[in-house]
Amino acid sequence: MLIIIFTILVYVGLYKIFQKSKIEKAWIAFIPVVNGWHLAKISGRSLFVSLGTATLPLLLIAYSFPPFTQLVDSIRSTGTQNAPVLAILGYCYVLLIIISLICYVRASFFMSQSFGKSYWFSFFSSIPHPIIQSIFFLIIGFGDSQYTQKNEHM
Repeated sequence: MLIIIFTILVYVGLYKIFQKSKIEKAWIAFIPVVNGWHLAKISGRSLFVSLGTATLPLLLIAYSFPPFTQLVDSIRSTGTQNAPVLAILGYCYVLLIIISLICYVRASFFMSQSFGKSYWFSFFSSIPHPIIQSIFFLIIGFGDSQYTQKNEHM
């Protein structure tokens, strides 16, 4: 229950951040995939980082999605001849999650810096944990920092 409360606080912080960065529809902060896309745009990141940031929630949801788990179970039940296919599928999935997580951390880091925050503030605000991010996103959103678009990070 506590993690849900802090996740909602992350979304409220993102909402205020989107308002400060002059995004017309700040309510999109509450839509998981779209807010990742705009988070990367605010940070001045490239299209690849934007896609990686936006797909992280989808990858985490797909892991528990019934067709995905049924595919893994059907490959597993056919015996050892398909074990390499299952291993490759698992490694690719884990690699995609790691790439998306790296993109999300980088976008969060540079988003904090585009609001004029220090290196260490940006470092700690990019830790992908709802409790930590809720604190730092609320500080950026409700604080007195101003958005200055920086494209030098690309």
